[in-house]
Formats: sequence, C-alpha cells, structure tokens
Amino acid sequence: MALVIVNRCPYPRPVSVKLGEKAEVENGYLVGIGEPKFVGDQELYEGKFPDGKLQVGIIADPFHPYDKRDKEIDVVHKQGDVVRVYPQSKGDCFTIPKAAFSGAIAKNDLVKAKTGNYQLTKDADGTSAFAKVTRIYTVNGQESVRIEFI
Repeated sequence: MALVIVNRCPYPRPVSVKLGEKAEVENGYLVGIGEPKFVGDQELYEGKFPDGKLQVGIIADPFHPYDKRDKEIDVVHKQGDVVRVYPQSKGDCFTIPKAAFSGAIAKNDLVKAKTGNYQLTKDADGTSAFAKVTRIYTVNGQESVRIEFI
C-alpha cells in the first residue's frame, strides 16, 4: 500500500468501493466508480478500470496494522477487496505515488485515466484531463506526485 496524502479536500465524502477487476492495486491509484449496490445496510459501489465514462476517484484506504512487522508499503488490494475511495471533486488535491502514473510526467501536466488499468497518464491534448500535476517530490522515501482535480 503506497502512501497517500489528502492535501486539500474541504468536503470529504469517501465511498466504499468493491474492486471488481482481476488486478492488484495500491493506495493512490485511480478507480472507476460504478453503480451502487446495497449489501446489508451498506452502500457499496462497483470498482472498475476507468473507461472515460465512469466517475473516477483516488483509492485512499486507511492502514491499521495488527502486527508491528506490517508496513504500509507492503499492502496490496485485490479483486473483491472493499476500499475507501475519494471521488473526483474539483479543487481537491492528493499526493499519490509516482508509480501510479504510466509514462513520464512533469509539473503542470494534465493527466487522464489510462484505459485498461488503474493508472494515470499524461493527456497530450488536454481533452480528457481531469487533474493537473502541481508538484513532484519525495514523501517518506516514496517518489510522489501532487495532483489537483480540475
């Protein structure tokens, strides 16, 4: 599980998402938020690969180790896991792992979802962009990128 920082989110409204794709994913990656389903008394959304049509959100699941040897960097989410996701909301800022990006990025780049996985990628023409890179830096030894939803 990679480190994620919620830098600015004045009206947080995280949702519970059940990952439906056969892929492993860490905190800070992007997920498409599908239709809600009710499981008992809990509203649970379907988690899919972003496809340009679904609303997207950043996975920011809390880390609660039960064993001192557990490290946040070692946690990986799999198909069927329920994770906390912050849906895209204009102006919200998150620091996510640089590994969540496919390809090279730079400050002020516009980014979009990469089709077929949970990663983000540079949007060359800016027509599908939903976020902007505002800073690239290291947090607790992890190469990180701060993005702002636009």
